[in-house]
Amino acid sequence: MDLDLDRFSPVSQETEPGMNLISADFDLVMVNRVNERLYGKPMVELLGKKCYREFEKREEPCPHCPGRLSLMSGESHEAETEGIRDDGTWFSARVRTHPVQGPGNQRTGFIEVVEDTTEEKRAEKLARIDSDLRNALAAADTIPKALVDCLEAALQVEGVDAGCVFSIDWSKREVALIAQRKLSPDYVAALTESALESAMSGDPPAHLARVPGAPRASELVPIVHRGQRVAVVVVGAYVYTAIPSSLRAGLHGLGATAGNAISRILAERSRGDAIADLETFITIAPLATWLLDPDGRVTMWNKAAERLLGWGSVEILGRKPPFDSLPEAERSSSTRVVAREVTLLAKDGTPTHVRLTGAPFRDLVGNASAFIVMAEDLALEERVVALQPGPEQLKPNIDSSAQQRVVKPAVPQHPSKLLMVDTGGSRSDELLGIVERIGWDATVCATMDEAADCIGRALADGTGFSAAFVELVGPDGSNGLKVKTQLRELGMRGPIIVCSDAEVLGYEFHGFAAAVKRPYDEGALRRTLDLATAVSAP
Repeated sequence: MDLDLDRFSPVSQETEPGMNLISADFDLVMVNRVNERLYGKPMVELLGKKCYREFEKREEPCPHCPGRLSLMSGESHEAETEGIRDDGTWFSARVRTHPVQGPGNQRTGFIEVVEDTTEEKRAEKLARIDSDLRNALAAADTIPKALVDCLEAALQVEGVDAGCVFSIDWSKREVALIAQRKLSPDYVAALTESALESAMSGDPPAHLARVPGAPRASELVPIVHRGQRVAVVVVGAYVYTAIPSSLRAGLHGLGATAGNAISRILAERSRGDAIADLETFITIAPLATWLLDPDGRVTMWNKAAERLLGWGSVEILGRKPPFDSLPEAERSSSTRVVAREVTLLAKDGTPTHVRLTGAPFRDLVGNASAFIVMAEDLALEERVVALQPGPEQLKPNIDSSAQQRVVKPAVPQHPSKLLMVDTGGSRSDELLGIVERIGWDATVCATMDEAADCIGRALADGTGFSAAFVELVGPDGSNGLKVKTQLRELGMRGPIIVCSDAEVLGYEFHGFAAAVKRPYDEGALRRTLDLATAVSAP
């Protein structure tokens, strides 16, 4: 190809983006430094080579080559494609070609302008993979299923050839393999607890790279729930000697997506426990109690409500109450307890004067999904007041010495036996020190088995415990609602107080007598105990 190279000054080696001068036979005549870096090999190894062999490792011109169109039409053309380097790594490019006219207006080649779109395409692919993972995780209802979905998504990332995923419980020092794809058994066996822990701290053990079948590059992706690693995905690349930073960021994004899904699964479990507790409370409540869904329909209706108002649960469940209780606006806008006295018409038309108390039900994760209503029958209270003698009916039969006697109100003295369940190491020590200083005899139980033994011995002695402390979330992840239910089943009749690092709202709707927040305040703790045990104090 006879060309005046001075006419093509834009093909300077320093020009951006990448530019090639290619003959009509698809030989690389000129290559600038940008394309030298893009192809991943020196310019001297590219010149004179067929562009289609260097660019896409083909044996004939690429069918989508815009240069072919430029040679035929004499016009500029554009195409998007992917190239592959000698080491097997891929890159994406947007290619524009412009025909070159030789003597006699013969087309003797074309100028190829190459724009590296690798990062742009990677971002698009990673966004698509993350979107697909979110859709899959929306239906995941178990943690192992969520972890497998995350691993499958990671295997779709460019250059990732194999991987595995572990579930990790650092408190129990347990690491469980959930799934693995195309990693050698020797390499998976080498991923021990200590190796994972070291690698997660940013210092992967060097011996892993020497294990037979180890990938050339690897990445450990943590999956975190509430700041604690609950799993780790290990991915391997046999093509890359080092995984590009954009791909690493994408892999860690997939881990964050899986962590959010696991938090949702755990929250739904907690919500299920809370609802089960609420249903138990409504069933046994002595007051007429019912539960409304966000549309105002009755979802629970207890026996006391049947007795007070006459409708059986089969007549009212799934429908709005057949009486005006709490207006919808009052329910929907309320974030706290609502109380008022109303007269309701029972099923037989009898007017029933009641005090209604309602509040939004919030589970332990703060979701308001229902409204609980309790109705206290005021008719009995009014009859008792009517039967009591008035002041004019009282006879003045008290002598002057009795009138002058000052009667001091009895100061309730609480029993001294206190049960502390699963309060956790140094936190239990802090609480134990305070309750002992204010005169309580405290027994600390780290497990429910210990609590069962302690309650059994106390009941056998005829004493029992006057109160109990439980953790909202125990050190081992136990649910305070479940612990409270188990204590009741074991015979614990005294008030149960919940301990937490944060404020607990609506604890009374979950059967707790009170809630205390760390760090503990001795004066506040004394008042809480006195108030909680006042009813049962001798």
